[in-house]
Amino acid sequence: RTFLFPTLFLVLVFVTACATVETTPLNGVRYPPRPENCEIQVYTMRPHPDFEEIAILNGKDGATLDETLDTVKSEACSLGADAIVVTHSRPAPGYGSESSEGARVTATAIKFLPR
Repeated sequence: RTFLFPTLFLVLVFVTACATVETTPLNGVRYPPRPENCEIQVYTMRPHPDFEEIAILNGKDGATLDETLDTVKSEACSLGADAIVVTHSRPAPGYGSESSEGARVTATAIKFLPR
């Protein structure tokens, strides 16, 4: 019993510190997934006009902004995207904050079209 509380606490910390991604498809086109941890370009403004928007990705609850962004990029790889356009990001509240929300990243997954 003396180990139950510390173990349960550690499990809860690890479960709640993982970033998740909600995906909203934007069209019916499905691309083959790219390899896990593929290179995804990150933009903060729309790149050249020759691309198709695949999905909106809402990453949340990461311990850090980098962790949440990595989770969003991984989801983009699984959708066959070439890049993401970050439209909103917010770091996790600092230590001592009353908020339990983690970092958030909202991005659009895009696929470049042949020129």
